[in-house]
Amino acid sequence: MTDEQPLTKPDETTISNTEPRVQATALNPSAVAAVIVSALGAEPDVCAIFEELREQSKEIRAGDMSRLEDMLFNQSCALQSIFTDLASRAIGGSLLQQSQAYMQLALKAQNQCRQTLATLAAIKHPQHAIFVKQQNNAINQQVNN
Repeated sequence: MTDEQPLTKPDETTISNTEPRVQATALNPSAVAAVIVSALGAEPDVCAIFEELREQSKEIRAGDMSRLEDMLFNQSCALQSIFTDLASRAIGGSLLQQSQAYMQLALKAQNQCRQTLATLAAIKHPQHAIFVKQQNNAINQQVNN
């Protein structure tokens, strides 16, 4: 626990198991994520999840993107595994409809993996906007490299 106020004090940045605050849950991104993660069965203590998410948010705001990079990389690995499993099921399927369904799902997982890796690349190497002034009509134009 940090030097911040305890979780049981009702304000807009905290949430309590014994006295849930609808406003905090509905409006605070960390609280919403904590409720969802807890509902998925990962950790029954919503308050502990909430505190961890708040700490991670502070790191991101401070410019430390390593946790996001790790998350995106791990997601891409999981999606690649899903693609591989579904593609092999499609190849080994005995019915055409079954094989088509598996292959469609495999290709969706592959596309999600590609998008996740593209997002990771954008975080690691952000594009810089360059403003170019045209000679002929003096209009500023944005060019993304």
